[in-house]
Amino acid sequence: MNDLRWLFDGGRLSRAKYVLGSLLSKNPILTFIDGKIEPVKSASGIDKTIQTIVEMLIDDLQADPSELTLHFVQASFYNETKEYASQFEEQYPGMKIGKIFTMGGAISAHTGPRTIVPIMTKNFEY
Repeated sequence: MNDLRWLFDGGRLSRAKYVLGSLLSKNPILTFIDGKIEPVKSASGIDKTIQTIVEMLIDDLQADPSELTLHFVQASFYNETKEYASQFEEQYPGMKIGKIFTMGGAISAHTGPRTIVPIMTKNFEY
């Protein structure tokens, strides 16, 4: 995501986090906590943000990357998402690359265009 305005307008970021994040080119990393979407980390630039999320997912699943399948959900970011998928396929040999899904309107109304969400599953088969 390149524009924090969507998260600010949707009430997901405070004004202070919006201004500071915009000035420093910081992207929030969001997760569900007790049924609410909460920022848990931030990273500078989209490349570092996506890398951080993938590393967090691998750590959370406590698995060897060869046991994992990496999927993506995107909003108006399909070609770039395919590039990220290729990058992670090279970075983590043996990790499967799953599908690239299109984000629904209700969620993308809060995140805006050019949003990418890495999702990881363990031992998942279609």
